[in-house]
Amino acid sequence: MQKIKVFWVTVIFILLVNVLVPVYADDESEEVDVTVEELEEILETAAEISEIPNINSRKAVVYDRVSRQSTLWER
Repeated sequence: MQKIKVFWVTVIFILLVNVLVPVYADDESEEVDVTVEELEEILETAAEISEIPNINSRKAVVYDRVSRQSTLWER
C-alpha cells in the first residue's frame, strides 16, 4: 500500500512540474523588409517571356504561369 502511494505521489509531482511551466510567447508579428534588389528580382522572375529560352535538352516541361498549364516541349 505504501509503494502505491509513493508511486502516485511521484506521478502527480512529475505531471504538475511538466504541466505548470509558464510559456512566454512573442505575439508581435515581425515585419519583413524587402530590399530594392529583392523586389527587382521578384519582378524580373514574374515577367512574361516572349522568346524561347535556350536549353540543352531535347525535351522539356514548360509551365505557363498565366494559364497554369504545363506542356511537353520537344526540339
